[in-house]
Amino acid sequence: MSASKFGQGKDGALAPGPSIQTVGTTPVPFYLYTEDFDVVTLQLVIESGTVTGAWTIDGSNDYNDLSWAGLAANAGHWTPITPAAMPAIFSPALVAVTAPYPAASGNQGITGFKFGWKYLRITFTPATNSGLISVYAFAKASN
Repeated sequence: MSASKFGQGKDGALAPGPSIQTVGTTPVPFYLYTEDFDVVTLQLVIESGTVTGAWTIDGSNDYNDLSWAGLAANAGHWTPITPAAMPAIFSPALVAVTAPYPAASGNQGITGFKFGWKYLRITFTPATNSGLISVYAFAKASN
């Protein structure tokens, strides 16, 4: 299973990565470049299926995936920045996923304020069943 990566789109919108089908209990990471932004909003969606599990968010300033440019990639060092770890940065708190959209746990919105990380890694770790998951992101600079 491959990770999903986001690229910067027009006017601060971040082009979404593809939806990903969960497989067993393998964590599914989404990577987001956020260096130029002060505020990031995320919509974490279970599109279909009966998967249950949990979302986590980590930050890194040394991750890169420059393999596309023929350069060495760096897996980075990741620090947990979930609402439970840093409530002043992200809100509201994430909840365990118990049902797909339109249930509240299957469609969670979260906003990060002035966190200063170069990259975010949003990971869904399935606990049971399977489903199609997506992360939709929008970011804004405070100029």
